[in-house]
Amino acid sequence: MKKVNDLRGQAAVFRSAGADSLSLCGRLRTWLHSRERGQAIVEFAFVIPILLLVLLAIFELGIFLLNYQTLTQAVNQGGVRIQQLSGLPVSSGGTSDPCADIATAVIGSAGNLGTTGNNGIQLTLTVGSNTPAGPSPAASFSCGNLASAVQAGGGGTSIPVIVTGTYPCMALTYGFNFAANGCQMKVTVQELMQ
Repeated sequence: MKKVNDLRGQAAVFRSAGADSLSLCGRLRTWLHSRERGQAIVEFAFVIPILLLVLLAIFELGIFLLNYQTLTQAVNQGGVRIQQLSGLPVSSGGTSDPCADIATAVIGSAGNLGTTGNNGIQLTLTVGSNTPAGPSPAASFSCGNLASAVQAGGGGTSIPVIVTGTYPCMALTYGFNFAANGCQMKVTVQELMQ
């Protein structure tokens, strides 16, 4: 027990150590603090789903940008390869199907992107005003009737060669595809054959 003097000095009041918590003010103070803790939990319960959706959107955007950058690099490598092959006849180190070499360069730079089937990189090649080869998956890409045009090169004139690569935007999260409407990433590289 401790002795506490009244402020007016009139009487001494004895209080035990736990008596303050049993008083009306103490109980009210405890009740108010418990409500504040409960309010914080309720606010957190409302905010956490929104925060998780924002984080998920940031991750999905990062994956999309990584895939787009990888596709750009792969199609650029296909453009570089066609520059190396143009004008080389088969007897001088050229190939009978230059599109297979272009596809090999694209596949080598594709990283984590798929290269087979409809969900893989689809390649298209256009030489000058010729009918384009493709679109077909990179793993089975073939020039067909454009092989001789690529092997002949520009013959002293500049002929535009366009390599186009497309890849589906797959935003699969917990089994739900957010890009179900057929979003396609598309990269086009144009080179001039001499």
